[in-house]
Amino acid sequence: MEAIEISRARIFGAWSLVTLSQALHNLSLRLNPIIYESPKATLLGGDSVTNHLRESKSYLHEMRQQSEPNSTQEYLSYACEEGLRALGDGTYGIGACVVYRVNGIEYVLGGRNRMRTLANTHYHAEEDAIDVLEDISNFHKHIAHARPSEEKMMKNITRRRLRDSIIMVRPAPHHFEEKIMITSLESCPGCMRRAISHRFDTYIVGADDPPSGSMFEGRLGRLPAIWPNIFLAQKANLVLADYSGDPLKERIAVHNKKGELIYEYDLNTAVDSKFEQVIRGTFDLNRELIDEVLAEVGLSDTTNFPDNIDMIISERMSSGGVYIAPRYKT
Repeated sequence: MEAIEISRARIFGAWSLVTLSQALHNLSLRLNPIIYESPKATLLGGDSVTNHLRESKSYLHEMRQQSEPNSTQEYLSYACEEGLRALGDGTYGIGACVVYRVNGIEYVLGGRNRMRTLANTHYHAEEDAIDVLEDISNFHKHIAHARPSEEKMMKNITRRRLRDSIIMVRPAPHHFEEKIMITSLESCPGCMRRAISHRFDTYIVGADDPPSGSMFEGRLGRLPAIWPNIFLAQKANLVLADYSGDPLKERIAVHNKKGELIYEYDLNTAVDSKFEQVIRGTFDLNRELIDEVLAEVGLSDTTNFPDNIDMIISERMSSGGVYIAPRYKT
């Protein structure tokens, strides 16, 4: 992330008011996740990562051209490519997509792991994709809360951030409301909690992940009881990509919020066998290296916390260097 440059003039612990307004403006652009521009972290894995990125992108493009529309293979090709973007950015190579169908239109939104690039532990791939869906849904609210002088700027920057995550808009195969989560790798406990809280109709997964996943082989049941219970109540479909080579289809049932069946269709779950190699390779190439960083220092960065919080609250600091939120003042 580009450093925030500001000339500081301290008088009784306060920032120079000449520079404070611009500093807060700059900081807001960096703290608001909806308008965050993604930097890159140091690439881990060297030539093996570079070669994997080049070969896999070419393969995914070819397989996408051969995919049946609205199939598991087509959707996974986008999730895999998001994972490649994450790997190229120097973080865990996991990608995800959200498919939202409503009023006869299908929207495909992308997300990828950004934890190491943004030094923000919130940004798992599934959470990033869900953020895009929810941020677009709440776009008007974000703009409504902007100051008049910043509204145009907010609209433009927010549009750029979100537009980068919109993969495709096309006619949907039906007119019912439906939400599908596609992820290259089995979701971890935190992502399952987030996805269940959002409520998806179907989950499509490219590859299982026994060490950290929480979806297959009874692993969902290991979560605190509230989450598997809600998942079952939502009557969601759970689909693992099939690499057997058979033209398999799975019956997908879509329920409304009352749990009533409103639509059924057959989903093509067959996926080219090389897809699994791409998915696992994209994740495994730097997984151990990042895990080491995670174990030693974590993936957040609080280096700039003291200076940044000083910029945020300095106008309200007392001369004695004490700040208390107005709502807690007696």
